Amino acid sequence: MATVNNLPARRLRACAAAAIAVALSVGAAACSSSATSSGGSSAADTKSSTATKSPYQLMTIQDAAGSNPQYVAAGSQAATSAINAAGGVDGHPIQLSTCQTNNNPDTAAQCARSAVANPKVLALVDNSSSYSAQIDPILASAGVPLIGGIPFSNGDFASKIAFNSNPGALGTPAEAIMVIKQLHGNAIGTPYVDLPAGAGIKPLLQAIAGPLGGKVVGFVPIQVNAADVTPQAAAVASAHPNGIVDALLTPQMIEFIKAYRQQGGTTPFVVGTNEISPQTAQSQLSGANTNLYAAGWFDRSEEHTSELQSHHDL
Repeated sequence: MATVNNLPARRLRACAAAAIAVALSVGAAACSSSATSSGGSSAADTKSSTATKSPYQLMTIQDAAGSNPQYVAAGSQAATSAINAAGGVDGHPIQLSTCQTNNNPDTAAQCARSAVANPKVLALVDNSSSYSAQIDPILASAGVPLIGGIPFSNGDFASKIAFNSNPGALGTPAEAIMVIKQLHGNAIGTPYVDLPAGAGIKPLLQAIAGPLGGKVVGFVPIQVNAADVTPQAAAVASAHPNGIVDALLTPQMIEFIKAYRQQGGTTPFVVGTNEISPQTAQSQLSGANTNLYAAGWFDRSEEHTSELQSHHDL
């Protein structure tokens, strides 16, 4: 542990991790670290080479209740495989390991401890975990960066070692803004995953929606393994929302929309395009996809850069 907490070791991890982060961000293109005397080489320089040097080790921590963890982990592994096939990072192959928390905060902390105890693990990447309160302090004390994580709670937004690649939990307040500005509603129904990070959605959402005239109503927890969400759908409906936002896992949100519609609820739903695509809506919500809007994290419209993309009846 002495070498992990040593400042030069922290800098070594940070520098190496920065080089790997660049490689992961460009996908299949291999790249050179900034430590080369030539100032780095292009993808063409290394495309035909093989990754034969000592490996760079990375770890990702995943919850079963994370944000589509199966897709996040698969995407990280696909990027790793493509980079290695193209020559690695300056000839170093990437080795990516996954630590599952099983939705247990103690296990999440143990995942972080195992990462920092191994001096060969240069960084954590693409975490999809609700337990930043347990993970981030351990990484920070060892100087191990978290690159490309999905921020769920305050710790992820405040941590100096977290370099997030997407808005994470901020996506839900963005959906609330859509309810207020584009659907002209002010009572925002928010069923959420019954985890600490889920409970933190309400103050975050209210802080952003409140100044615009919005109010959180029907803030109802749903357990990760809930087999029937009919009671929770009725509880949200009883709060009389005029817009419901997505703070659930994809399978939960699909079942919640079905249950809400089966009870006669016609309230508009605003969901994230990263959670429910048009294809998912058509295949899994057939007959229950009316008044369903999609809010994208990134607006690709050049004409209306300040507006969220939306689609009615996905």
